[in-house]
Amino acid sequence: MRLALSEREKAMPAVKFLNEVADPSWEQIASVIRELKSDAGDKGYTLTVDDENVLIVYHTMQGYLVSGSEQGDTDYYVITDPSLGEQHVVVWCAGTDMDRPRKVFVSDSLALQAIKHYFETGKRNPALRWEIDSKCW
Repeated sequence: MRLALSEREKAMPAVKFLNEVADPSWEQIASVIRELKSDAGDKGYTLTVDDENVLIVYHTMQGYLVSGSEQGDTDYYVITDPSLGEQHVVVWCAGTDMDRPRKVFVSDSLALQAIKHYFETGKRNPALRWEIDSKCW
């Protein structure tokens, strides 16, 4: 019985799909995530590891909204930047007006840190602050 992963298996990214695109590269993901900045909040991307592990990314006029779940989670978690504050803002996102605390719309660099870590590991980046999404409304 083999327990150790080969070097090739260790180097394989965890993400299996970017929307419907199978086995996306980091370059493909980074490119489409950056392109979201030119979108008005209608388009989003889902990075999928399996049925329980997903990360969803939108860009709004206030910044990126990055939310996801891991195996065993009972809720989605959203990356937050407490320095942006609790004041609510209304943004157009996912085809609707969304009223959320400003702290959930994070910078490019924070979003890309979260997405890159998720791409590689299939897990939320523990170095970043994540809050239960349903409590950030």
